[in-house]
Formats: sequence, C-alpha cells, structure tokens
Amino acid sequence: FGCNLITAQTIEEQIAADPNYISHKEKVIKFYNSEENINEYNISNEFREKTKNCKARDPYKYQSNFEEWLTENLTETDFKTVEEGLKLNNERRAIIKKNETIKKELAAEFNKLSQTYDSKILTNYFFEDVMSKL
Repeated sequence: FGCNLITAQTIEEQIAADPNYISHKEKVIKFYNSEENINEYNISNEFREKTKNCKARDPYKYQSNFEEWLTENLTETDFKTVEEGLKLNNERRAIIKKNETIKKELAAEFNKLSQTYDSKILTNYFFEDVMSKL
C-alpha cells in the first residue's frame, strides 16, 4: 500500500512538471475563465430557467423542431413570444457550437496526456489541481 502511495505521488510530481500538462492546464484555465465560456454558461442557464425544463413533454420535438415545440408549449415557459425563445435558443446554440471546437481540442490534449500517465491518477490530479478551483 505504501509503495502505491509513493508511486502516485511520484507520478503527480511528474505530471506537475510536464510542459505538456502545464500548457494544457493554462489553456483550460484560460478557456473556463473566458468571456465565451461565461456567456455559454449564462445563456444556457437563462434558457433552462425560461423553459423550466419542460422539454420532457416532447423531448424529440424539442430537439428536432424547437420552434414548433415552443409554439405548442409557450404558455408553459417564461418566454413572452416564440420569437424571444427562438432568439435565445439560436444564441445558445451558436455559443455552444463556437465553444465546441476548443472543448474538443482540450479533450484531445487531455487524452494524449492520459496515454502518458495513469488515467485515474491524471484525472484525480487534474480535478484537484485545476477544476476544483474554477
């Protein structure tokens, strides 16, 4: 048991000193603190609040034809008009799509690091080192 602890600590020290990890960490912090990410978070929250999570009424139509779904369920939402709902939904989808590219790049970098280090140790260390502080 003690040997595993020493090994994990040694691996964490290697991770912390790895230039690829340091670069990845900086990119993650920059992205999660970026205006684009904060906008996605805020717009998505506003959208969820206004739809009151009532998409369960017809989840397929909600995904495939939001305008039709919204027209049928407008009174169940906090949108004043269908146009207001469509505008916010379009903003939400656009920012999600814009951020998707960087999220994929960050995921690819993390996966590459996972090929170098034990995935469980890397994930735990990354969460403690970065994600828990955002």
